[in-house]
Amino acid sequence: GYSSPFGGPDRLVFPSDLNRTAGARANAGSVEVPYMTMGFSSYERRSIYQQPFYRDVMRIALPIPDNLSEQTALSYDKAQLDSVAGSVVEGLSQGVPENLSQGLRSVETVATGIVASAIRNLANAASPNIGNAASVLTGITRNPFQVVLFKSPEFRAHTFSWQFAPKNQAETETVNNIIRAFKYHSLPGVLAAGGVFFSYPEILRINFRPDETANYMYEFKPCVVESVAVNYTPNGPSFFNRTGAPTAVQFTIRVQEIEIWTKADFLRNAQGLFENATITQALGL
Repeated sequence: GYSSPFGGPDRLVFPSDLNRTAGARANAGSVEVPYMTMGFSSYERRSIYQQPFYRDVMRIALPIPDNLSEQTALSYDKAQLDSVAGSVVEGLSQGVPENLSQGLRSVETVATGIVASAIRNLANAASPNIGNAASVLTGITRNPFQVVLFKSPEFRAHTFSWQFAPKNQAETETVNNIIRAFKYHSLPGVLAAGGVFFSYPEILRINFRPDETANYMYEFKPCVVESVAVNYTPNGPSFFNRTGAPTAVQFTIRVQEIEIWTKADFLRNAQGLFENATITQALGL
């Protein structure tokens, strides 16, 4: 089994009663309190033609953070075609001319645009004011043929923040181990003397639980941890007198998914066929 390099357990749950239910278990109407599961896994891929696989090394369960939002972004580019290319593309988009006379008229239209554009370009080369005057006199100005080009979906990023307030010494140690685990597993290793090569940090996989909650939330692709921020005095420099541990800790992480979303992924998610492993089963929660 996995042994934590810093001496902590490989399964961490905060708070200790996280997997409680809202109401007595004997009550048929009781509902399990929603929470998140996070699992660090080593990422292995033997070939670019094979699917990656993950080996779980660290599992953590935490409450749903106060601020939880999802954002999907797509990348587009704005571009301008020149007048000639724009006219040709526009003509082609209308289909092949039905007869030669239509074809000749299309050529005539393009030629007119070329001449007008050439006049304006020559005028602008002499002076912008002359170019403007030429537009007024001819009643023609160059069409920039502006277009918006789709590039790709963007990798989604998520920021989560919790304020941990341990109720006892055991929970204090759990918070300490959670912070250390995120710091450790988000960093690379060194593969060669002198630091020539780095090994990849562990991948983080996130799920909402229980299933009833997950059905109304959103899914995550495997993530990398981009940053870990810890404020040990969110309420001022107050500490436990005996242990010196902070009474509260503000813990914030930023993660980025390493795979893009497509329509196929979305449909698999909606149909309950999302392929990410369920970490909760390993946690036994």
